[in-house]
Amino acid sequence: MASDSSRNIVIIVALLVVAAVVYFLFVKGGLPGFPVLGPGQQVTYTSNKTIVQSAETGIEMYPSDGQVIKGLMTIKLTKAPADTAEVWFGFVPKSQYASTTDPNLGFDPDGGNGWSLDFNTKDIINGEYTIFIVPKDANKSPIDRIFANVIVEN
Repeated sequence: MASDSSRNIVIIVALLVVAAVVYFLFVKGGLPGFPVLGPGQQVTYTSNKTIVQSAETGIEMYPSDGQVIKGLMTIKLTKAPADTAEVWFGFVPKSQYASTTDPNLGFDPDGGNGWSLDFNTKDIINGEYTIFIVPKDANKSPIDRIFANVIVEN
């Protein structure tokens, strides 16, 4: 009898763990401490800074994945492909699909002071969001894309 109850406890605990993982992956968008990335992205941790980097072209962005942002801030493509002619920026709630064909914040047409866009989160409701950046070539074709999940706390 004791072995049956022990086995039942193990089964219940295993089911709870599976349920928790499913909840975080599909409802919350990722496990705590493990950023959810777009296809072909990787995360590097250096000096307490998380760098989101695309595996396709090695592009990098700021803010980093999981970062808390507030007020006036600058979104930057810190490492761009050599043939970048302009860079588009987008911002959507984390639960919404980030369409890289329709960036909604604006664009940097020349990168004269680095590929960046100033963004004021003051009027944004606190919560989890996805920032995405799409560098484009001279023909306005996307070269790559990169995403970071951030938390707005104003």
